Amino acid sequence: TEPGLREFHSIFYVEEGVTSSIFLAEYIARLAVCMEKKCYARLGPIRGRWAFMISGPSLLDALATFPFFIELLLHRRILPTLTYLRVFRLLRITRTTSYSKAMD
Repeated sequence: TEPGLREFHSIFYVEEGVTSSIFLAEYIARLAVCMEKKCYARLGPIRGRWAFMISGPSLLDALATFPFFIELLLHRRILPTLTYLRVFRLLRITRTTSYSKAMD
């Protein structure tokens, strides 16, 4: 961490927690309704959701969301090993902009 930003550590941590929670809620919601799509519905409720979870976009979402919660569950910061996974959050955000364009 940049030495001049250490005083803002708690603010950044709360912000990361809030954004990770929003992404997690969205991931769970999409997992709950993925069976509405025919390609997943024909596989049944368990295999269909599993197929959704291992699809490329869903894996990208999981890699963007889960590092915060993994560190939270382990009760320690393992930032050097999970920092690269946070890069996926940038890709996730760019996907979100494509959704917003589709909504217009």
